[in-house]
Amino acid sequence: MVADPAEVRLVNGSSRCSGRIEVLYDGKWGTVCDDDWDLQDARVVCRQLGCQDAISAPTEAHFGRGHGPIWLDGRNCGGWEDDLRKCPRKSWGMYGCSHNDDAGVVCSALPNSDSSRHGAGRVEVCCKWGTVCDAGWHLRDAQAVCKELDCRNASQVFQGAKYREGTGPIRLQSVSCTGYETGTICDAGWDLQDAHVACRELSCGNASKALGGAHFGQGSGPIWMEGVNCTGEEAFLRDCPQGPWGQHSCDHSQDASVECSAVRLASSSSRCAGRVEVFHNNEWGTICNTGWDLQDAQVVCQELGCGNVSRIVGAAKYGEGSGPIWLHSVNCTGGEAALSECAKGPQAQQSCSHSQDASVDCTGESAGRRRIGSP
Repeated sequence: MVADPAEVRLVNGSSRCSGRIEVLYDGKWGTVCDDDWDLQDARVVCRQLGCQDAISAPTEAHFGRGHGPIWLDGRNCGGWEDDLRKCPRKSWGMYGCSHNDDAGVVCSALPNSDSSRHGAGRVEVCCKWGTVCDAGWHLRDAQAVCKELDCRNASQVFQGAKYREGTGPIRLQSVSCTGYETGTICDAGWDLQDAHVACRELSCGNASKALGGAHFGQGSGPIWMEGVNCTGEEAFLRDCPQGPWGQHSCDHSQDASVECSAVRLASSSSRCAGRVEVFHNNEWGTICNTGWDLQDAQVVCQELGCGNVSRIVGAAKYGEGSGPIWLHSVNCTGGEAALSECAKGPQAQQSCSHSQDASVDCTGESAGRRRIGSP
């Protein structure tokens, strides 16, 4: 197995946080086959290397063909692991791939927004679609664009609508880039429905908390949004009703934050009771009630901001789920912050049926639904 977190690297990219993934095994660096390689696997690599979240998981030797052994294939990671060693895998080196199939990773080079926990942090956004005025447009500005898009270096800049005139608003002019600019969101009106959209956009499941008051520290740069008013069903924050872009009456002491959870309770009129479902491989699935006990249920209730356990129920009390049965033999101590931190058995699809789906009733909701910044 990989001997140490440092013995995973990204090569041939534009920074240490992008490139072809290589792992060290048996004293030799080798590549990863792109079979089943996806964003969840890439997220683990980014976290292991101390980079921000994965932007993409390129395949087909996007960063050039490697050489030497092909040690691994797609790992079937959940996305929350902090080390590739914790993801399921086949035997080392047993793959029918060539180096034309070498997998890659593109992470953001910036540190996470003041949170040590994946799926939690200050919410930062970038701009709605629009064009950029060429006033003051220089090679260093273009360089920042190329770097963000993982297109290596800028070779030339153009003015005067070289590639035809755009449509919609002209969002920026007199750009002077450092390459690291973001913006935050004001917490006025920020609530759980808004947070749900942010979590969905990041492929982090559902929101468990919508936080204000710069809970994860104050950001810097522009405050892009105020008065966000999502229904909770939108795919992107930019689709939600909101005030004019970049116009606000806030300061960074009011930066909005969110905690996302890969756990939800389904098929109940209350968000704090129902069938336990977990988000894995971009799909919601259930938990087998084998070994399901008070400690396991307590972690779920606390992770969702739903107080304590009222009762635990199995045998599909809230109806049979559908899709995969992701977990069985969950074994929490009760003190974990999230279900993902608990010991558990492997995927349970073969040993359980949906008639054994685990459920829980929690004592009640926290104040997380109250619109932050409102009386």
